[in-house]
Amino acid sequence: MSKNRFYDSRLSYLSFVQNTNEKKIISKKVYPYIKKLPKKKVTRFLDAGIGDGTITSNIIKKFHDVHPNSLLLITGKEISFEDVFNSLIKFPDRFVEHPKLAITLTNMKFAELGLLSPTNKNLPIIKKNIVLKGKNAYEFEQQLEKLDNFINKNWGFDIDDNGRTAYVRPCLINIYREDCKELIEKNIPKTHKKNEYDFILASQAYRSRSLTKSKISNVIRPLACALKKNGTLLITHSVGNDSVTSILNNGFVKADLFPDDGRSILKFINQNKSLNGNTYQFSKPKNYSYSFRKIPSEIVNQMSSSSLDSKISNLFYIGQLSNDEKNLILDDQKKMNKLKKLILNQDRIIFNNEIFSIKKL
Repeated sequence: MSKNRFYDSRLSYLSFVQNTNEKKIISKKVYPYIKKLPKKKVTRFLDAGIGDGTITSNIIKKFHDVHPNSLLLITGKEISFEDVFNSLIKFPDRFVEHPKLAITLTNMKFAELGLLSPTNKNLPIIKKNIVLKGKNAYEFEQQLEKLDNFINKNWGFDIDDNGRTAYVRPCLINIYREDCKELIEKNIPKTHKKNEYDFILASQAYRSRSLTKSKISNVIRPLACALKKNGTLLITHSVGNDSVTSILNNGFVKADLFPDDGRSILKFINQNKSLNGNTYQFSKPKNYSYSFRKIPSEIVNQMSSSSLDSKISNLFYIGQLSNDEKNLILDDQKKMNKLKKLILNQDRIIFNNEIFSIKKL
């Protein structure tokens, strides 16, 4: 994957976020797990891919609803500096609503989240603490804007020969309120020390067409190992058998776009003892759907072309088509006409996800 393709994918992601209700639906799927969290003085949460911060922000809201007086420590992993900026915009209100809150942002790899330290011991961690003064969202927003230069300077990435993104400099940002400083600094995640979490969310944390073994070794295993005893790892991913597969597998893409489902992943884990060393309990995977947002009827005519382009972009994004696969469609007028016709014949564009949990016993 080149950097150009990475940014093309980013543009498709932003279009996808704006045009579908996936973030809202995933948040609702997570809420019951937040509600079941035991009442504790300190709860440690890891979002293994914060994206634009919508789900993270929603989780803080729900946590405050059920545990308004508990300290919530959230660690968020994100490689994209754009998503870090988008997330920071959503956080000032959350610090007003839930003062006992600390947010740690990092670009480190999945396997490095447990110790919060890079595998390469020669790489120094670039740290920044923002201790928020004041009591209102405007004041907090102004202080968070001071992170812009730090992020622009340090939150860069490279892409290796296998198409995997990785940081140039391992970074860590801690954000918390000054009036809760003493409580938080005693409990905040520490670098180079074992950090375990009560709850971990892995939402779309790996590419659908990655090898099963890679999904487990690179993402699922390190996250499961970072759980506290009785902690839960909640995994949700695209699973197909929806508008994506019915359209793209209709003469456009021969490959199996979604070769794994939760059952095949869990079967691989059990057969290969992939999580050996601890005892885990697995839930039965369940499917759920979300959709492309409908355009209000009065502006359909003006927006029909734009909406169609967005749907094509979103189908390509969820199907994770390569540049070659996309160009074979985009450069062929007959295929494009066929694709547009298939999309227009769909009453609704439906996407299927799957969700399952892994609990450390």
